[in-house]
Amino acid sequence: MMDEKIKFSPNVLLIDVAFINETVYGAKQVLSEHIGRSLSDVDIPSWLSYLALDAGLREGDNEIQVILVHDEVTRRLNYCQPTELESLNGMACRTPLGEFIFSCVTPADIADTEHLFLDLMTLAQDSADVERLMLIPSHA
Repeated sequence: MMDEKIKFSPNVLLIDVAFINETVYGAKQVLSEHIGRSLSDVDIPSWLSYLALDAGLREGDNEIQVILVHDEVTRRLNYCQPTELESLNGMACRTPLGEFIFSCVTPADIADTEHLFLDLMTLAQDSADVERLMLIPSHA
């Protein structure tokens, strides 16, 4: 019943924001110390393009749905541009790979982030609309 309310794109990138925040922070800290200077923030459209290329997507008129799962406290993508999750929600950007369409979701009071991520993953796996599902879960 719930999957009738969710429309998925042919290409779905399901991402746990906690993973991005932890990984980008760690990588920037280590690399900055190693090269002796601070690094620029991660450009989200470029990073997502690399992920999609790695998953086998190629240039074209692709529609890529990006679902950013986060807890209610998290409002930012740390060390990334754009930073504010609220500014990404409902927005889209075009790259040579296609159009990335952003949705930011939080479990509110009905579940925790891990269970919401798993539920969305299951719905996307079961959806006839989804041709490619790319997952970036939290390792915690």
